[in-house]
Amino acid sequence: MGCSRDRPPDWPVSPPSQLCSDPSLAETDFCLPAARIERWLKSGAFVITDDAVTEDGISAPHKMRVRITDPDASDISFSVKFKPVPHDFDNFDNSPRRELAAYQLQKLFLDEHDYVVPPTILHCIALGDRDLDDEGMLSTLQPFSEGDTGANCSLGIVAYWLENVTGYEVLDEKRAARDRRYREHLGNLKALTILVGHQDNLGAANLLLATDPQRPRVFSVDNGLSLGAMGDNPIRVFSSAWSRRHIDWMSARTAKRLRSIDRRKLEKLSVLAQLEVRGDTIASVAETAPLDRNEGVRQTGRILQLGLTAEEITDVSEHLDELLDSIARRVGQPAP
Repeated sequence: MGCSRDRPPDWPVSPPSQLCSDPSLAETDFCLPAARIERWLKSGAFVITDDAVTEDGISAPHKMRVRITDPDASDISFSVKFKPVPHDFDNFDNSPRRELAAYQLQKLFLDEHDYVVPPTILHCIALGDRDLDDEGMLSTLQPFSEGDTGANCSLGIVAYWLENVTGYEVLDEKRAARDRRYREHLGNLKALTILVGHQDNLGAANLLLATDPQRPRVFSVDNGLSLGAMGDNPIRVFSSAWSRRHIDWMSARTAKRLRSIDRRKLEKLSVLAQLEVRGDTIASVAETAPLDRNEGVRQTGRILQLGLTAEEITDVSEHLDELLDSIARRVGQPAP
């Protein structure tokens, strides 16, 4: 949704050859070392060098350029999207736990080189001395405050900002018919959107395709409108054409991995992030058992926990059963 804001700058970032430690990669090649990026972001091993509010989104998310401070990272820079958490943590159009769930759920059936959601974490960005408001940078961020919790940091979702991607002609059926790699990436994306019950009629801003013809990765970004976020709203997966077909595009490898998912594995989604208020900051801490399986946002004392509810996990399990049944019918085999 447009909000009449200027497009943020396209800051220079580390080239693919540096980001993926692969000198064979050219400037226009696609690379996404998701595990490394997730580790850097989770550990807070970065400083913000540039910041601007994006042109889209009711919640006024930010685009930020960050520089990695990990001594083994060779001074890498890339951009991220930062979306502050809503006051109640769970607005229908801004649900941090659902975005975390989409990122984590894909790990149950996709390898890193097949991910369809970019690295996504919950992080509290320190303000105060790190405020870069000479040019308005970070000046619009507000410290997180909930109940008796007062921290001099802004809590929100941090997601890797994909480079060398486009929102143009993401779904190309003629290409899918001739390009196996592209077709299988589309199948992986379809699997995820079915599992999370995507409820957004998304456009180019949310569905992206790598422009690298040798690595035709497809991605879903901003996955908050999923997992029942809009109640009984009919599921609309990207477009009517997208929602009607393409089960047969899933690779045998993906289908096999989907069959390996059971309730025990899905229960990992019951705790997606756990934070503790420590003085004027909020730190990620080791996850414990769900504090309340019937609530997605749980708080006790200075501990904050986000996860899927038992009912939402049951919904994912039912979507999985329906998906496997559809795959089995396509190949003429009984559902597992």
